[in-house]
Amino acid sequence: MFTDTLPGVERRATNTAVPVDTVANTVAPAIARSWLLVSGSKPEGFADAAASGADAIVLDVEDAVAVGAKAAARDAVVGWLSGGGRAWVRINDATTTHWSADLDALAGAHGLEGVMLAKAESVAQVAATADRLRPGTPIVALIESAVGLEDASAIARHPSTFRLAFGVGDFRRDTGMGASEIRTRLPALPPRRREPGRWAPRPDRRAVAQHRARPRARPVCACRVARHDGSPLPAR
Repeated sequence: MFTDTLPGVERRATNTAVPVDTVANTVAPAIARSWLLVSGSKPEGFADAAASGADAIVLDVEDAVAVGAKAAARDAVVGWLSGGGRAWVRINDATTTHWSADLDALAGAHGLEGVMLAKAESVAQVAATADRLRPGTPIVALIESAVGLEDASAIARHPSTFRLAFGVGDFRRDTGMGASEIRTRLPALPPRRREPGRWAPRPDRRAVAQHRARPRARPVCACRVARHDGSPLPAR
């Protein structure tokens, strides 16, 4: 038996809320603090995400979708946006054929609030993306490579760039930077070109060894500089 029914929501006997209609997000993107990514290959979760209370919903047709399932995921996303849903969409990067297909499909989607451009590496990619979307569509540029980081300032200045975001995982894979403390301290080593448009740190075992052997300064509280009788502490 269903009880305590609210407009747009029916409540089961288990007290689990099941959204009937799409719940619109009322938080302006400029002040959004929580961004919920949902795989585009799981359309059954779109309505639940919209009702989750997250400030912004992002339907992902990039990393969260296998190559062979991208067309179906794209159709599901566009269908949901055209049927009353509202969300951002993370699209594939501009160097892939999926990027063009994503933009062709999303250009007329009424519920599209903006796009996240994966692996943005130049202002030209942002401009090309903006040109194929409805005028004024905001773009979050994902910086996920060394080349993207190098051009981040120009990317941020483009009128269509709403915000920059940093993709740590892909950036580490692009640069060869690991997650350990020693690896995160080595990006200052001289880089070398791995291939056109890509950078990777030059391996230098001597620099790594010297870094590990380098004595680290230890902060000393001023109250421990001398004993209470005024005599200095012994040198360490």
